[in-house]
Amino acid sequence: MTSFSRELVRYNSYTQSKDKLYRIFQYGARLVLWYIQKVGSKSVLGSKLQKIEETVALSRKLFRMGNSTELIHKAMDSFKVPDTYQALLGVTTHSFKALWLILDHIIWFGKVEALQIQIKTWTAWASRAWLVSLLAATVINIHKINHVKAQIAKAGSRHGQSDHHHRNDKQLLKRDYHGAQMTFLKDFCDVFIPLSSLGYVSPGLGAFCGVVSSYVGFKLEWEKHIKPFKVHEHQK
Repeated sequence: MTSFSRELVRYNSYTQSKDKLYRIFQYGARLVLWYIQKVGSKSVLGSKLQKIEETVALSRKLFRMGNSTELIHKAMDSFKVPDTYQALLGVTTHSFKALWLILDHIIWFGKVEALQIQIKTWTAWASRAWLVSLLAATVINIHKINHVKAQIAKAGSRHGQSDHHHRNDKQLLKRDYHGAQMTFLKDFCDVFIPLSSLGYVSPGLGAFCGVVSSYVGFKLEWEKHIKPFKVHEHQK
């Protein structure tokens, strides 16, 4: 087995990481399906892609079962943040994401016909909740990027530290900055998915942004579990 194969197997052993792979397939299939429908082609491939997209989407809903509880705890923890503005943003993003997941659970039961619900209506409300959560998360990410950027500038003008400690501090800050930028890109791209579901942007744009955010999420998980982000010499 090659080194990459081993890394992929290890990556796939984490639930969140596995979800990122499924997510790429889901939105990739949705993007290709949108293109096929746009050019007016009614091919067997289009029918198969629709089944793949629906199956993966349904499976991912099942994997997310119970995650709402963790988010409710995170929302409660956000009340402890000293900065009122940051606390409000934290409560908003976590509580609305928890609401989105609760609605998502109900939709799953509706799709497997365990409950009789108006799936379109519930999906619209779930999309609204997810959109609010993502918008709040995006604002949090912007604040974090600015905060870390200020810390990097401060570290660059700091005197009295040994070269070793100074270099290590800057490397850690650069990693934090990279992570904040990537998380911002992921959440910002995700915003277009519920916007697409609600009819504010085209399904093609929503699917494309879903592919981009899924790849960024994949990369973040890869750096977390397999190969941490390295600060190159020219970035220091």
